Amino acid sequence: MTRRVSAVSFDLFGTLLSYDVWQDGGQFLDRLARERGVPLSGVDLLARWIGESVRARSGESFVTLEDSLREGLERIFRERNIPDRVGPWMEGLLEFWRSRPLYDDVLPCMDRLPVRACIVSNVDQAHLEAILAATGLGSRVAFALSSEEAGAYKPHPRIFQLAARRFGLPPESILHVGDSLVDDVVGAKRTGFAAAWLNRRGAARPSEFPGDFALRELHELFERVAFAPQPATGGSSTAR
Repeated sequence: MTRRVSAVSFDLFGTLLSYDVWQDGGQFLDRLARERGVPLSGVDLLARWIGESVRARSGESFVTLEDSLREGLERIFRERNIPDRVGPWMEGLLEFWRSRPLYDDVLPCMDRLPVRACIVSNVDQAHLEAILAATGLGSRVAFALSSEEAGAYKPHPRIFQLAARRFGLPPESILHVGDSLVDDVVGAKRTGFAAAWLNRRGAARPSEFPGDFALRELHELFERVAFAPQPATGGSSTAR
C-alpha cells in the first residue's frame, strides 16, 4: 500500500474479539434452546434472527442493535407460537458477546502501533464500553465509536466520517481493518479510508476485491503499512 497511515480504526467482532457468527453464535443458540426446551436449531434460528433484526433496522429512524434483536426475536416467537420469554434469550446473548476473548495477536499489535487507534463497531454503546473494560482495549485506543453513538451502522459513511473527525484527520490518512468485506472494507473505502480485509479463516478472496490488501493476522500490518505518526489536530487523543 503506497499511502501513509496516520491512524488505524478497527472493527470489533471477528477482528479483535474471537467470534465466528455462524459457528460460535449457532452453537450458543443450540445450547440455549436445549436449556429452555425450545425446539429450534441454533443455526436456523440465528439466520432468521439476523434477518429480522436487519429488517427492524431498515426504517428511516435509527434503532439500536439491542432493540432490533428484541423485536426480531419477538416476531419469530409469535410466528412459531413459542411460549417463551424473550428476556432470558437477550440477556444470554449479550452476556455471551461480552465474554468473548480477544485473539492472541490483538494486544501485542495495539501496544506496537506507532499511531493512534480506535474501534468502530456495530454494537450499542453500553455493550461496547463493557467489552472495552473487560478486555483491556479501553486503555489502548484513542476512542471507541458505536453505531448507537453515530446513529448509523457500518457500512454507512456516517460512522466512518465521525471516526475521522474524532481523529482530526482526513479520511485518506486512516486505515480501517475489519473482517467484513461489505461492512468494513466497502464502507471504509466509500468514505475515503484505506481498507484492509482481515481474513483470519482463509476464505477465498473475491475476484473483484474492494480493499487495498488482505491480512491473515494483525502483525502483518507492520509489513504492509507505512505509518506516519502525527499529533491530533482536533480529534480526541485520550484513551477511554
